[in-house]
Amino acid sequence: MSRYTYSLKKYYLWMILYVFMSLASFLILMPLAYYLNAKKNVEHTYIDGKKLRFTGTKRGAYLTFVPYFCLLNALRIIIDEIQMHLLTNEVISNMHPFFSFIVKNLMDAIPLFLVSLLLMHTLFKWAQRNTYFCYELSGSIFETRIRKSLLMAIINKVCGTLTFGIFNPLAIYLKQKFIVEREIISYTKVEFDGTIKEAYKKFIIRQYINYFTIGLYAPVYLYRIYEWRIIHTHISKPV
Repeated sequence: MSRYTYSLKKYYLWMILYVFMSLASFLILMPLAYYLNAKKNVEHTYIDGKKLRFTGTKRGAYLTFVPYFCLLNALRIIIDEIQMHLLTNEVISNMHPFFSFIVKNLMDAIPLFLVSLLLMHTLFKWAQRNTYFCYELSGSIFETRIRKSLLMAIINKVCGTLTFGIFNPLAIYLKQKFIVEREIISYTKVEFDGTIKEAYKKFIIRQYINYFTIGLYAPVYLYRIYEWRIIHTHISKPV
């Protein structure tokens, strides 16, 4: 039987600490927070009774993170320069304030979203390469390309926002299935047996609770999603 043994209370407190470490330090401590979060999640996970072990290091997390952090800051400077140029451009200055606002925000959001996604994709692959079954310390990878991760992220955003959350449980199901079925742990493939119907039963109400509590319910929501993924992850076959 697969299970996640970290308690909900500890998970909630940890998520508060994770956000605080990342934001209060202006992202300087984000790699450390990510390392601690990955280690905590992996080492409290059992797949069909087999305990997982995490061998990543704080140094590895920083070496993975720093190039993208530099890229994000460089991108921020470039976007600011472009926006300053556009403010003096007659086409933008003569545009309706609403459309001008949309253009400026899209210029902010799209490049930063893409770089942030690339960062999270890379960190996730790093964490997966350092996840093994106990006593089997080789053969772990996450086999997907960045374009597939980008497509999945776009699907999740569309399902989660443009449909007012109606298709969000479907997005949760697709994302968890996407993650699990691309994992290889110690030369062993795993499979996901959750269903769309079960995702709707578990998360359709919880997502609206999360919206109405302005994120206070978010750690509980994320915990239940992760727990659901682990419960429905099973060993498939060696590779």
